[in-house]
This record gives sequence, C-alpha cells and structure tokens, in this order.
Amino acid sequence: MQTDVWTAREGVEKLGDEMVGFEVEGRDGTIGKVDHVSFSGSCVIVSTGRFFGRKHTIPAGSIERIDTEGEKIFVDLASEDVESSPEYDDTTGFDDDCEAQVGEYYSALTKK
Repeated sequence: MQTDVWTAREGVEKLGDEMVGFEVEGRDGTIGKVDHVSFSGSCVIVSTGRFFGRKHTIPAGSIERIDTEGEKIFVDLASEDVESSPEYDDTTGFDDDCEAQVGEYYSALTKK
C-alpha cells in the first residue's frame, strides 16, 4: 500500500457509482460487495456481512486494479484487515471522524 490511503494508485481508474454491486476480492478471497462509492471517489463502502449487513470503508489507495467487465475490485488486503477496520455507520456517513479513524487504521497497516 502507499502512504496516502485516500489517493488511487497510478493506473487504477477513478472510482464511480457504476461500481456499486462489484465484488471486492482480497488476498484471501472475496471480502464483500460495494455498497456505495464516496462522492470524491476516495473510497468504497463494502458490505461484508451476509446477514447482518456490516459495512466497512476501503480507501482508494488499497485498490490494486478494477475489472469493469468482470465487475470486481481487487485490493491488497486480507478479509481480516477489512473486517477489523472501523465499521461504517450509515447514520453518520463518511464524516470527518470516520475519515480520521479509517485513515489512521489503514495508514498503520502500511507500516507493518
């Protein structure tokens, strides 16, 4: 991963609403599906729970590539990395607190 977790890697296309429903594939298999994309395109919100609808934020800097034809987003994370991240709250959305907590979490992963 790169230092700025919110900026897409060079060569990775810009995130957009057309990616809602895409599967997210991690290093160890399927993580979940894209629930929505941030307005700025700096992250995707992913539904990881099958029955309870847990949602987590994945910053654009974690995305290695996007297969638009196959409707898949590939990330350099394991499912445990995402499921251990701060849970996304639909009621507050992607506010400053969410951005700070998630940014801190994923920045720490880059230092491992």
